[in-house]
Amino acid sequence: MTDTKRTEVLLESDAYERLEGRAAREGVTVPDLIRRAVQDTFLASTETRRRALDRITSLDLAIADWDELEEEILGARASVPR
Repeated sequence: MTDTKRTEVLLESDAYERLEGRAAREGVTVPDLIRRAVQDTFLASTETRRRALDRITSLDLAIADWDELEEEILGARASVPR
């Protein structure tokens, strides 16, 4: 068995409910989602991140000029409830 450590994470009810919904949709547990998030966010190797960046930058995507992108970003921020 792999050496593991136990930890406790306190989440607001809304955040936990959203994780429960996502876990159900993906057929995994909430702890599985949290472990995956920690692995992907904090523990991914430089090589894994480099490969992901290479895959993204190899996509042939049309990109708008900065003024248009900035307008979309600001418009999206304005529409997010706080």
